[in-house]
Amino acid sequence: MTTNITIALNSELAKALRVYAAERGMSLSRLMSEQVTELLKRDQGYKNARQRVLMELREPRPLGWAKPASRDELYER
Repeated sequence: MTTNITIALNSELAKALRVYAAERGMSLSRLMSEQVTELLKRDQGYKNARQRVLMELREPRPLGWAKPASRDELYER
């Protein structure tokens, strides 16, 4: 189902968008729909990635650190 919406654009921008859409063989409505869909996908991808990172940061990862040898152990003869 589609819903019509009205947006206000600068006349120069509207003309440029019409030309851009026509050069790609699509309507202005389809162009705007595809671009907004892509914008929302990217935003959702960012939110998902951010959530994954925040979950990973809640539990510290082992860094493989080992206590260094003492000075005496290093210079044993």
